[in-house]
Amino acid sequence: MARRNFTLPAAFTNLLEQPIDLGSSDRWEVEVCEVTCHPGKVGSFTAIEVVSGNNALIYCDFISQQFVAGQYVRYLRTFIHSTTYCNLIFENVYYMPVEKRCFQDIQIEILRLSGKRVAFKDSSGPTKIVLHFRRVSAW
Repeated sequence: MARRNFTLPAAFTNLLEQPIDLGSSDRWEVEVCEVTCHPGKVGSFTAIEVVSGNNALIYCDFISQQFVAGQYVRYLRTFIHSTTYCNLIFENVYYMPVEKRCFQDIQIEILRLSGKRVAFKDSSGPTKIVLHFRRVSAW
């Protein structure tokens, strides 16, 4: 499905083979259900941290803005970025409203709470983010 990627491990644009058109009458939501990435350069993280300066936050360009850390941003999910290779499959999913109705690329950034991009030990391998879209039915 993807035509070509411009990739840095913590910021990338995935150009889709065909545009996605969600239509104008339905509401849609999206969530991250899986993240695969290389280990971080510094620090150690534990599963009990909730939101700290060491956690990674995923931002996406086509969702509605959320209020995070005193500002409105297009924030999708937080995850604990470990010092080992990570392959996270989330059991608890948190859907966010999709704002764009038609798009041909998906822009993702993985940042620290400070706003700096996550640094990886090895930047040669890809970062994989799996998104799940769902249509929101009317009551």
